[in-house]
Amino acid sequence: MSSPDHVVAGAVVRPGAGRPEIRDGAVLVRDGHIVAVGTTAEVAAQASTDARRTDLPGCTIMPGLIDGAVRLSLSGGPTPYDDLPRDRHAGTLHERVATNAEQVLRSGVTTVRDVGEADGAVLRYRREVEHGGLAGPRILCSGAPLTIPGGDGALLGGEVDGDEALREAVGERAASGAEFVTYHDSGGYFPGEWHRRGWTTHFTPDQCSLIADRAHEDGLRVSAHTYAADGARHAVAAGVDVVDHLVWMEAEGRFGRDPDVAELMAERGIVACLPSASNRRHMVERHGEQAAYDRWYSRYTWLDGLGVQLLIGSNAGVTTSPFGDYVSALETYDWLGFGERTLDIATGDAARALGIDAVTGALAPGLSADLVAVHGDPAADLGCLRSVRLVMARGDVVV
Repeated sequence: MSSPDHVVAGAVVRPGAGRPEIRDGAVLVRDGHIVAVGTTAEVAAQASTDARRTDLPGCTIMPGLIDGAVRLSLSGGPTPYDDLPRDRHAGTLHERVATNAEQVLRSGVTTVRDVGEADGAVLRYRREVEHGGLAGPRILCSGAPLTIPGGDGALLGGEVDGDEALREAVGERAASGAEFVTYHDSGGYFPGEWHRRGWTTHFTPDQCSLIADRAHEDGLRVSAHTYAADGARHAVAAGVDVVDHLVWMEAEGRFGRDPDVAELMAERGIVACLPSASNRRHMVERHGEQAAYDRWYSRYTWLDGLGVQLLIGSNAGVTTSPFGDYVSALETYDWLGFGERTLDIATGDAARALGIDAVTGALAPGLSADLVAVHGDPAADLGCLRSVRLVMARGDVVV
């Protein structure tokens, strides 16, 4: 059964995709999709006589935000790696995922990439959303991240041992309906023997290629979660689609860069997802602004200058990275001088990076009705994104 037309009007509309903003603009939504974008008068003339209308004076209407890296199975509190076993034991993991996803959606983020879940909980939640039982964001799933026995992220349940196990694990993710395969190829911040050993790698170069080749054969995208310089080199040589973190760690306390690898990323269209939310504030407080920039954040502008496509992620779910705070990740890019372009990176550019630009990422006829309205002008002040007036996902109003 079709739903009544819905006109969202009386605001400045920022369509994205390089199109100019529209003063006194409006968006017409029908059956979950955008039908028209233009001035209020133009759009109202195309609506049905029984159309619902929402007027938002003083607001900006823009595409729903896209968060390139979240972990919906984790709590985002001070002890996420202890909270997960407790959720498993108590049978509350589904509720954890649903609560986290609701917080994300209500903040104006209508699409997320989950970079590694536990026990299939995110895939199950997504099926409920798709079947109409719940309102939730669009989720691109990865299943549990692949890692070696006892490796970084093993807590999530994706341990594999040997080439045949890798092939089987990739096939399982394809069969599950996931869009991505994610593998952890360095020590990191999960508990265990690899904790904070970010310069080490887990898989051989041939195994990285095996993962990428098998995933691409099955129609999946591949992301490599690595802090190690060698992990980045192996991932790019293997032909992955996204490299997460990309810290270029060469040894304990030593960070480098590889221009040849970065230029190859740009040439091949390999995306760099550089998660940053509340951790930037912690780094600045701990090291000072200039030292934090030099050690951690200068690579953002360096990669961008080389033509590498950037994907913004909040890393929500890990320690002290709460859900619903994607704006803090955007503010890192603003701090780095990306300015108004930050909004494009978080919408249309993100959709292209994730291969969903034919579905979402802009306000244009035929695309999914994923939009957010905020009070004020977020192009002038990203903080306006915290003043959410309306969120629409697939045409359903959730705020």
